[in-house]
Amino acid sequence: MRKETYLNYIKYTLSTYNKVSKKELLKKYKDKNLVKKKDIQPTLFDDGLVDIDYSNLEDTLFQCIEKNDVALEIYEKFQFMKSYKYSVLFKSTDFNKLIEMSKKIPEYQFKDNDTKLFDDLSSPEKIETEDLIIIRFNKKYEAVHPQTAEELFLHYPVIVVLHKDVEIVEFRFDAIKRLFIEGTRDQAVYTKLIDDIIEYFNRNDLGTLEALDLEFMIEITKSDDIDNIKLLSQYMFLKNGGKAQLTVGNNEEYVLPIIGELKNIMNELEDELSKNIKIKDALEQFIYEKEETTDYPWIEVLFLDSEGIKTRNNHVKFTFNYMNKKYSLITYYYNDTLVEMERMNNVTRFIGKNFKW
Repeated sequence: MRKETYLNYIKYTLSTYNKVSKKELLKKYKDKNLVKKKDIQPTLFDDGLVDIDYSNLEDTLFQCIEKNDVALEIYEKFQFMKSYKYSVLFKSTDFNKLIEMSKKIPEYQFKDNDTKLFDDLSSPEKIETEDLIIIRFNKKYEAVHPQTAEELFLHYPVIVVLHKDVEIVEFRFDAIKRLFIEGTRDQAVYTKLIDDIIEYFNRNDLGTLEALDLEFMIEITKSDDIDNIKLLSQYMFLKNGGKAQLTVGNNEEYVLPIIGELKNIMNELEDELSKNIKIKDALEQFIYEKEETTDYPWIEVLFLDSEGIKTRNNHVKFTFNYMNKKYSLITYYYNDTLVEMERMNNVTRFIGKNFKW
């Protein structure tokens, strides 16, 4: 693919980035002295630097990439390391073999005029760290805007992470706008993508993948032994055929209404209830039946920051048996401070350490 064509894909892709991703990429360009503030008097050493336009960051970022290959390489490496919106977790029937087979995948190398984007999952590249093997597929989409008739080009990286420390295989990908998937239901495009990655593993003899059953996270959120994860919301199919969505309000204790509040009341009245065992038993049986005979299609949880910094709490949704598949879809909610992959790595490590293999 010619560089000019590749840049067309990047230009629109930058417009899909959220504010925090744009700021993180800009920070990387600042660190490499590729940009400068508009109001700073230029010097002889500032020749070629891009003026930062905070009202249009995507244009600033694109100018950097267009003018400087260093900025283009930073953009490409950012695809490996950034946080994505969605994740799906699997275990491999032979993780050691998978690690060995991954050695055949070439290491990422910056190519000035030889970047390839694909309609399917082809020609992956990888970056390896001490605990991770991060594999990137360079997918692309094209569309014509229905109102403006403008031709749009989307660079859509798909990431597979091999977590060497907990032996989990993770698929990562972002949301995709509907105009790129005309004629396909929104959810179906993600299930097809996941199926395509699984098929790639099968076709290339990378071993069989089995979806992790993440419904154990429901019990984790109820445990008194783990205090760094809080249940925020849950959707329930009740035994009597009813449905209910319970969401934590603005309270510091992260107590769900009804069941959570009832538990708190029972704890506060423990002495009184111990004098009336019949009422205590009836209340405990009510809570048990509601929790144990209820089907939970999804839950939302908050992973608390280890240093108690609230802005770094990680809000995550688990959708179980997504689209009637065996796997769960993990959704990462927008956060002003959590932008790189560590927020996803931490959740995967937590799951790996608490999953009953």
